[in-house]
Amino acid sequence: SPSWSPNDEEIIFLRKNSFTQVFFYYIETGESRPLTEGDSRRSAPRLSDDGKWIAYVERPLDSPGSAAPKSRLVAISMETGDQRVLADNIEASNEGAYSFSEDGSQIAFAANDGKGNTDVYRVALEGGDPIPVTVNVGTALMPTWSHDGSMIAYTLVAEGVTQVWTVPSTGGNPKRMSYNSGINQYGLYSDDGTQLSYFSMDEKDGSCVVWVVDVEDPTQGRKVFRAEQVCVPIGWCNDDETLLVYRLPEEAATKKKGGYMMAVQLDGSESYDIAYPKGLESPEAYLMEFTEKGEKYREEFYPGGGFAYAKGDDGNNIYRLEILPFLQEELARASR
Repeated sequence: SPSWSPNDEEIIFLRKNSFTQVFFYYIETGESRPLTEGDSRRSAPRLSDDGKWIAYVERPLDSPGSAAPKSRLVAISMETGDQRVLADNIEASNEGAYSFSEDGSQIAFAANDGKGNTDVYRVALEGGDPIPVTVNVGTALMPTWSHDGSMIAYTLVAEGVTQVWTVPSTGGNPKRMSYNSGINQYGLYSDDGTQLSYFSMDEKDGSCVVWVVDVEDPTQGRKVFRAEQVCVPIGWCNDDETLLVYRLPEEAATKKKGGYMMAVQLDGSESYDIAYPKGLESPEAYLMEFTEKGEKYREEFYPGGGFAYAKGDDGNNIYRLEILPFLQEELARASR
């Protein structure tokens, strides 16, 4: 319980906090290596496709009596272990809204512009200030890169409507990609850059449809998969003939089962399960058990030979809170 100092000017108290560290799991050896230390909450760690960088979002612990701190986007070099802060204005709701360019040289992320809007920025891993990519009225989220690095797809929430847009990665005129009712989000470029996938959620029943559009003429999209639960396109493969889709099973809400991965043939010939998580806790939640037909997709999930994950424990810190003079007498009397 809180204790007053003898002069009734300070309170000493114990507060529980959750400390989270980032680890890297090596697929070949089955071993994990810690990459961070210290008392902070870390989330959304990701490995670049070339395996040279891991990025994560770090939020310092709240200090009693002060405003909640904003999160920082941090990158770690897998070669040297050096850490660098890439951005320090990440809102809590945008902590997972970032992605690496395919060559591993840049990160696109969403951050508040200080005027109530959220835009997409890009920043070089080797250093430099973040550069704005979009200038929107509304909230730009979930940026993803085209494979050649020339374009960025993102989700824009504005005036009560959620749609998928694209924009040159150096900034410029945005182009709308989705033309459906419901909540449209998470645009993902095909390997050759001519197509874009995204998913649309029905606001009434929660069902989802995965769409594929031609980048040049996105008004004529085609439905490639539908489910009663969340289904999110996560990758293209097989010369852009197959779409990998994450699907949340129907019983997940009640039995707390993890989602699973599917392969969807874009010609409509078939769709089938390819992988399931081995467990619900880290790192098992990221370790996939592949089906016989899904084994050929293993490298699509672990291009860098492993994956990053965050895991932590609860801890306690002792704080000293200085009380303003005009409150000291009243608070001291009330607590005794």
